[in-house]
Amino acid sequence: MAKDDYLSREDSGFEKWLRETFNVKLAAHAATFGLTAAQLASVNADTLNFSYWLGQSTLFKDEKEERVDYKNLLRHGPLGSPAGTPPTPPVIAAAPAGILPGIEPRIRVLVQFIKNHPDYTDTIGKDLGIIGDEQTTERSSLKPVFRLEKLSTGVNIIWKKGKVATAVRIEKQIVSSATPAPLAAPPATAAWIFLAIDTQPDYLDTTPTAGAAIWKYRLVYLIGDEQAGQWSDEASIAVG
Repeated sequence: MAKDDYLSREDSGFEKWLRETFNVKLAAHAATFGLTAAQLASVNADTLNFSYWLGQSTLFKDEKEERVDYKNLLRHGPLGSPAGTPPTPPVIAAAPAGILPGIEPRIRVLVQFIKNHPDYTDTIGKDLGIIGDEQTTERSSLKPVFRLEKLSTGVNIIWKKGKVATAVRIEKQIVSSATPAPLAAPPATAAWIFLAIDTQPDYLDTTPTAGAAIWKYRLVYLIGDEQAGQWSDEASIAVG
């Protein structure tokens, strides 16, 4: 049976896996796979940086909310209510030594190296947390649902990712005339053309328009690099 991705899409889940599992247990298997001290140090640095900056983003989100609440209290009252204590600047811990961007891609390359090693076993994979859970959703039943929104900057394709898929493949069909003349022969069916692989909703199609036209779209989910499930129902929108 197919498995889900071993990495959580949520920052909190990814950070917890790095900090509590992979970074902690990797050293015990380093000799098995011939990993160097530099590789272990790289994973540790990635873990420290992601934990720190995720914590900082959460801290400043909370700090912003406190200040908005206090601002609203000062503006709206009610009259006679105590002012309370104004928010104070947070204590900021020193940041770890900087790293280059690409923590997740680096981790995935290392994990693939480990899984391709002749001494790799499922027991090691489970210990490192690099084996995804069994999928409970049948791939054949997956089918994207989306809608179109016309913006001044293009056509916004609004879709939902769900729990299994990692991306969608978007294809497009262009009908040359948006308002064909009465009794005129219908335009020839245009070919579906590849538009994009989108990993995060939503997708904005900024293709320039050349006169009035109908743009049609269809989507299909991807899990990793593999197409999964059925094509969506088609949707169209007038542009130009």
